[in-house]
Amino acid sequence: MNRQPMVYRLIEPLHISVALVYVLTFSLIERLISAALEPGFLLLDIPILKRWIRASTFSATLAGVLLTQGFACVLASTPPTTALAWRIGLAVPMLIGLSLLSVAHSRLTAQPWTIAQFERRHQTRSIERIFSKLLRNPLDAHFARLLIANSLVMLPAFACLLVIRPFSFACLFCFISVWLISGSDQETLDHTDIHNNVFRGAAHLSPTQGVLLRGMHLWLRLGLNAMHGRIPHFYRAQHVYIHHVENNDLGDPQSTLRYDRTSFFDFCRFALKLGLSFTFAADVFAYLAARSNRRQIRLLGYGIGGWFLMLVVIACFNPGAALALLLIRLSVGVPTAIDVNFWHGLADPDDPGNIARNTINILYQDEEVAGIGAMHAAHHYRSGEHWSRQCQLSHAAAGQMRDRGMLLFNNYLATKFTKMLLLCRFDVIALSTHPSNEEEIDYGRRIPEIRRRLAPWRPVHRSDTYRLLDRTLGAMYAYGLPIVPLPAIDPAAAPYLR
Repeated sequence: MNRQPMVYRLIEPLHISVALVYVLTFSLIERLISAALEPGFLLLDIPILKRWIRASTFSATLAGVLLTQGFACVLASTPPTTALAWRIGLAVPMLIGLSLLSVAHSRLTAQPWTIAQFERRHQTRSIERIFSKLLRNPLDAHFARLLIANSLVMLPAFACLLVIRPFSFACLFCFISVWLISGSDQETLDHTDIHNNVFRGAAHLSPTQGVLLRGMHLWLRLGLNAMHGRIPHFYRAQHVYIHHVENNDLGDPQSTLRYDRTSFFDFCRFALKLGLSFTFAADVFAYLAARSNRRQIRLLGYGIGGWFLMLVVIACFNPGAALALLLIRLSVGVPTAIDVNFWHGLADPDDPGNIARNTINILYQDEEVAGIGAMHAAHHYRSGEHWSRQCQLSHAAAGQMRDRGMLLFNNYLATKFTKMLLLCRFDVIALSTHPSNEEEIDYGRRIPEIRRRLAPWRPVHRSDTYRLLDRTLGAMYAYGLPIVPLPAIDPAAAPYLR
């Protein structure tokens, strides 16, 4: 066991407190927004409305945008002396509009399950029909749909946040809601683009078509990403030139190896570190400078400098909006920590440089499953491979992956995995990585191995009081996560969970 340096031990309580407030604030806001939209979801469950959303997804999304931003602007323009009942009357249709936007946008951007379904959309969906003829890889037409859908919902929300003065909490609420609704699709779009350049044109394009695709490429990287709080070029520098070079090894600034993944306090510290890194990029600049990667330093400097310059310009006429955008960017550490812990939480502290033992992979039964972003190990081994071929690569190498010690999950878990970690439900993790339902699982072998791979690279001595408080707060946080309950403990696993 290692002991922390004396200086850090003096400030550690403050560090933990700040990290705790950081995580709880983000989680509370997320849960409050979800609760506010829940009545609208129940209303939209009426059969006639469900049929309308299913039949006219684009129109339903547009209606949700107009309803949301329209009533948000009216609510923002009401005098402070306006009666509370009138304000509530304006807020209700705004919240219903947000619920409609959420449901319709989810259907509009829904990812096909198999490659065949992607190809079928080239004949049945107008966006895919157009862009499958323009792009070098026709399957990338799905990302044109994501770009259009996210622009449709984010542009009005961003404009209302900036233009409405004085600063409006109604517009801020709508902006954060839209950011949460479209954030996962924006992550998928940005991540796939930095690896596969999804808007590369086919060889036969006319000059006008080439300009269109180039414009979409620039709009994604410099415009829509910035509106979503994604600093231009940061993700490419941090993800491609650091994370995929180090592969979660100790040299990776976002490595999970230094943290106890079953500790809530360590989760909070990890989330805060990621939030600071993704906002100010000090550790990214330091890594690139140590390796004399001047080109990436220059491009990252342009990106982060331009993004903060944008905030300064916004602050000149709407300081509240500028502060909100900065805090939203800072908050990304929490969802990122949840995601990174799933992909790299089961890292082997005794073999940190082995890709097979510091990441996991999802192995779907069907080899034709698209699984954009889910074939994580295949993605790390061959990061430049097109996303459509990674499921086949995963199946072809499944036996080799297991032989090298890789854990293969049968589904994408993320938030549910965080719940398993904080509740120390290693039995559920063992079941999720069990290769066959026909074979009896050996908990006596699997659970100790999972425990070992969740431990930090250098364990730190902690007092009994610290561990009790850590476990208690972690359990409370886990039970508050928006995920279905975990199954009951298998009696065969119970002796190994103590």
